Amino acid sequence: MSTRDIVPSVPHPASLLPNQKLPDSHDPFPESEEDFQNDTRVHYDRPSSTWVLEEEDREYEWNATFKKWVEAVRQIPLRSVCTQIAGF
Repeated sequence: MSTRDIVPSVPHPASLLPNQKLPDSHDPFPESEEDFQNDTRVHYDRPSSTWVLEEEDREYEWNATFKKWVEAVRQIPLRSVCTQIAGF
């Protein structure tokens, strides 16, 4: 028996087509700025000038060019990482 038989395949939210829902009755991601303002998961981030959607433990940014949500990749300053590793 492989892990594929044990763990069900769950699509990544960013790969969903418009109006598709995640399993377990997750709401679909909003698709327009009017919808963003009515969705409690979405806020406008002024420093980055982007709409941000927070879903459980993941964060997505609105790509206005492609009109879709993309998973945000947060960069941690190298100094911070080195400080944590060194224990300072």
